[in-house]
Amino acid sequence: MQDHPAESSRPSNLREKRQRRTVETFRVSAAGFRHVFSGHFPDRHEDVEAVAYHLGKVEALLPTTREAIRLARYPGAGNRNPKRMALGLVENVSVLESNLKQARHALERLARSHRGHGAGASRKTAAAAKQSPRRPAKPKTAAKRSRKPSASKRAK
Repeated sequence: MQDHPAESSRPSNLREKRQRRTVETFRVSAAGFRHVFSGHFPDRHEDVEAVAYHLGKVEALLPTTREAIRLARYPGAGNRNPKRMALGLVENVSVLESNLKQARHALERLARSHRGHGAGASRKTAAAAKQSPRRPAKPKTAAKRSRKPSASKRAK
């Protein structure tokens, strides 16, 4: 029985294709994160790079991790080596966890370093708030009147 060259190279071609897709996803993702976060935090280059790198890596690894998790729940998974399957899942989840943790730390550093406006406030609304004096609050009224008619009105 002869092996066909196309059949023997199929797994390596799939692996190479998956690796190229992962690298391309990482590049696009990291560039997008870098662009957005450097606009918000122009003076925090190191933390922006850490966020872009780790979040980009998380996004690129999500499909591989998802595939490993899905393969573990298919009926054919019981026919595989259980130790190998479990260790593969551990590796995928560990790499994802590590990158998420490092991305979280970098995001926390960025958030703590930001001396900008309050949460959710834009620059325009913050500038407008500084320029316009605050109006005093309206005085609160006494207890609301009951909606029940008074005894004199009920008598009529």
